[in-house]
Amino acid sequence: MPHGCWPSRLTARMLTVPSLRSAEIQVDGDTCWWGETRPDEGGRTQVVRHRAGGGVDVLPDGFSARSRVHEYGGGAWTVDAGTVVFCNDADQRVYRLDPGGVPTAVSPAPAVPRGWRHGDLRVVPGARGHGVRWVLAVRESHNPDLLARNGEPVDELVAIPLDGAAAADPAAVAVLVTGPDFVSSPCVHGEEIAWVQWNHPNMPFDSTTVMVADLHLDEAVPRLGPARPVAGGPDDPPQSVLQPRWSDDGDLWFVSDRSGWWNLYRWDGERTVHVAPVEAELGLPPWTLGGRTHDALPDGRVVTVMVRDGLGGLALVDPSRPGTEPRRLDTGLTSVQRIAALPSGAVLAVAGGPTLPLTTVLVSPDGEVEVLREPEPTGLDESWWSTGRPFAYPSADGRVARAVFYPPHNPEVTPPEGARPPLVVMLHGGPTAQTDTALRYPVQYWTTRGFAVADIDYTGSTGYGRGYRQALDGRWGVADVEDCLAVVRHLAAEGLVDPGRAAIRGGSAGGFTTLAALTHSDNTFATGASHYGVADLMALVRDTHKFESHYLERLIGPLPEAVDVYRERSPLTHVDRLAVPLALFQGAEDAVVPPEQSRAIADAAAARGLDCEYVEFPGEQHGFRMAESIVRATETELAFYRRVLGLADPDAPPC
Repeated sequence: MPHGCWPSRLTARMLTVPSLRSAEIQVDGDTCWWGETRPDEGGRTQVVRHRAGGGVDVLPDGFSARSRVHEYGGGAWTVDAGTVVFCNDADQRVYRLDPGGVPTAVSPAPAVPRGWRHGDLRVVPGARGHGVRWVLAVRESHNPDLLARNGEPVDELVAIPLDGAAAADPAAVAVLVTGPDFVSSPCVHGEEIAWVQWNHPNMPFDSTTVMVADLHLDEAVPRLGPARPVAGGPDDPPQSVLQPRWSDDGDLWFVSDRSGWWNLYRWDGERTVHVAPVEAELGLPPWTLGGRTHDALPDGRVVTVMVRDGLGGLALVDPSRPGTEPRRLDTGLTSVQRIAALPSGAVLAVAGGPTLPLTTVLVSPDGEVEVLREPEPTGLDESWWSTGRPFAYPSADGRVARAVFYPPHNPEVTPPEGARPPLVVMLHGGPTAQTDTALRYPVQYWTTRGFAVADIDYTGSTGYGRGYRQALDGRWGVADVEDCLAVVRHLAAEGLVDPGRAAIRGGSAGGFTTLAALTHSDNTFATGASHYGVADLMALVRDTHKFESHYLERLIGPLPEAVDVYRERSPLTHVDRLAVPLALFQGAEDAVVPPEQSRAIADAAAARGLDCEYVEFPGEQHGFRMAESIVRATETELAFYRRVLGLADPDAPPC
């Protein structure tokens, strides 16, 4: 049977399993907790408490633990002594849920819907004479009067009393940090607090500062003493400093890329030590709040995520042996997103491997992996999965780009002898993000149908050091596009794909690169699909949200000086060069890349008489969360490729 027409038992409906790809996890004593985004429940996020044999749903119907801070959210819930404190998606207020109780709002109602948004939640105790517990939160204010004065939402670090006093009295909320454009990652040890802050035009993976101050909890309202920078301040070179965490002995651990790689550092109050130098990433790009890639073990060692040459995993750092590289644990995991240590020395993680999708696992001190949250059954065994092979390949200007190659594979089909398969080039968003080699059903959906897949970590991706990440500065829409064109040439030269039947697809920033490649003067792709991709860079500058409102100054150039570059790089400017069929998928409520962008490309393609499929999904934002949207987008894209690539076969199965 021809490639691309193979029958597959991996259906589009199977892609709507509860997502744990960006799941949040918590350890409360020796109990494990995690979050699940559930497409079949309208995309809501449920909090789950582990018990033997599975998990117990915690949130009642009508509640969803999701933050909208910075649009991408994160840190939407936390647990303290069995009490769940969470930000509810519908109104973005903070709620308290005691064991056996019902959710009760503890933050005040805003003047406008979602006027106050909360994330990065941390519970701290009261002190001497004040038994009230507090929840620290990053609060993003969208009050209309404030927006009129400030021109954009305002980030603050606040403390909200958990006794509910602030539910009716906004004055009961203590504002601890205000002034920086962005704040994140509050953590407390005794009477000290640390947090991360940064200002426009930086993103948190460009330049941030870790601050420390005294935290006075022995008063009716918490307050801070004078704040001082620990890393990344005005006396340090620009660096991305992430995830401060206090140790039991009062040292502050954090991740910094001052060496060129996200590595671990320890500050003892006077000096900073680079604990375990290694040319590998011990951190991940903080697109969302609440991330954790390192934690302390009971024996004094530190467990950390480590990414090297496109493969992730867990590693151990021994602080008693400074200068020693982290020791990678042999777990079989190739992607680890978040971790949290238990008192037993085991590690709770969101992780996966070549035959295990990202899920919640427990890793014992000797590296044994126990799956706590079994993936949804597909009825397919390991023989169905194509194994990804990370590789490097030459691109333009002598650069080396990175990708993961998945050959077509289906145990029930014998590939036609000598035939080269069609290729799907997949692009992650960001563009400061990275792919991974955990089992991903959206990749296997294509490989089981006879497509080869190249999942690209184009120039600018994370996982390969600060230098590779910053090589995209000023070259977005150029270097990434060159990498996409080069991967087709490379794989074709190796005899692995048919270069005449190559498709390119991506979402968000990956959608921009898709559109830029299809409108490139040297485009060799036969078709492509943009999922909520950027078409007009100047429109993105005007319309996008605060978090990314200055992002393009680094990726493209400062305005107004570089306005001509923005126009030149915009796919919409070069729609006259668009000469191949195109599919477009868009959320109607997308605040990151508004739907006007995709509509403009669809209108321009239609005016040129091109074969263009445009699908807009009501109720969806930046990324599709609802089952019906995921199924329709997936099946529509497959049918589109089969038609425009000439893969229609009278015996081919339905999508």
